[in-house]
Amino acid sequence: MPRLFTQRRVLLLFIVLAMISAMLPPGAARAVSDWPRARVSDLVSFVSTPLHAVFGSIRRSDPLGIDRGPEAQLRQNYDALLRYNAWLAEELRRTRAELGLYRMASRQMRLEGIRLEQADVTAWAGSRNRQTLTIGIGSIKGIRAGLVVTDPSSFTLVGRVTHVGSTSATVELITSPRNRVEVRFLPSTPVAVNREAILSIEADAKGQTFTAVAKADTPVEMGYLAHLVDTKSVWPQEARGFVVGKVTAVTPLSSDPLLYRTVTVTPVAPPATLSRVLVLVPATP
Repeated sequence: MPRLFTQRRVLLLFIVLAMISAMLPPGAARAVSDWPRARVSDLVSFVSTPLHAVFGSIRRSDPLGIDRGPEAQLRQNYDALLRYNAWLAEELRRTRAELGLYRMASRQMRLEGIRLEQADVTAWAGSRNRQTLTIGIGSIKGIRAGLVVTDPSSFTLVGRVTHVGSTSATVELITSPRNRVEVRFLPSTPVAVNREAILSIEADAKGQTFTAVAKADTPVEMGYLAHLVDTKSVWPQEARGFVVGKVTAVTPLSSDPLLYRTVTVTPVAPPATLSRVLVLVPATP
């Protein structure tokens, strides 16, 4: 009987299969060709691997050189980086010490008749006249307009609730542009002071810092903390005494540098970047 798979028929079959695989989609063609390609690779790998290594060693070129400048300049840059690293370590130590004081104060402070409600910040909005946060709790949790909002990490003043929904509320930040608050300046450590300075500070147009103009002999120094005084009763009573910010600059006033100074107060943590806040909810309405 004649043979079914002759040499000519096998060759013709391979040609037909190749034509069919050439018209297949890429995914199907890959699935069909992966198995034979792997088998061929296994058969010739014992020869192709050493040949590839030899070819790579023959055509390998030297890496490109990088000119990093004179050796003296490199040494100077390295010394500058060492000094900067030491400065960062000192700043980290001071920051940790201050944060420890804030946390200790928040643990030891007893707010009679006040319930602290934690809330996640869901949104921030800013305009020329107002900066607000949206928090994820509302009237269901007893939140109402006028409540004081603080930063849970440093226990500093953030703002107060202005609008309330059932499951969300709007908080106007104390750093809203042109917002004015009365504060008392005191050292960051519990030490006795002869005189206290009470000034009205105003938020800048960007809502990032507060400034005030003070006489040259006003007892305000770098590092002092600004505590809310609110003699005009604009804020709820439980907000008084909270830290509004820290004095970060005391510079002579440009128009009268001999008699007056400009005091800059920066919030301990930028309110617009907070992810969680504390709402002070009085036990009685």
